[in-house]
Amino acid sequence: MYFAEMYINIFNEMGLKFENIGDVDLLDCLHFDTFLSVKMDKKEGGGTVFVSYIIPRLRRNESERSYTDVISYFRNQSRFRFGRGFLLEETTCKTMWVAKRQYLYFDNRKATFEDKSLEIYLYHNKKKPTRL
Repeated sequence: MYFAEMYINIFNEMGLKFENIGDVDLLDCLHFDTFLSVKMDKKEGGGTVFVSYIIPRLRRNESERSYTDVISYFRNQSRFRFGRGFLLEETTCKTMWVAKRQYLYFDNRKATFEDKSLEIYLYHNKKKPTRL
């Protein structure tokens, strides 16, 4: 069982509804490796675009990443609208990252833990395509 599933089960056993379990403590370290989907205004104007990021719990130097690191970085971007964090999983062929279950939502005013299962999964290539 994934750590994330255990975390969700703990809230269920405590009798807490996991739909919106409360505000994020920005000083807390990330609980999970995260597939982050961020909605931003297009650079050229006239619409929005979703951009995907893979955010590991640990930095390259092995220090823990906090919610402040992630949330404040995006809030400081002028094109930022909102972000949704998903539990990071791999496809069975291990070539892509996949997001199936949302656990985090944040915008310029709030940051909350939420539980939403996606009907259509989000995918992100593990390797960048090589140029010819």
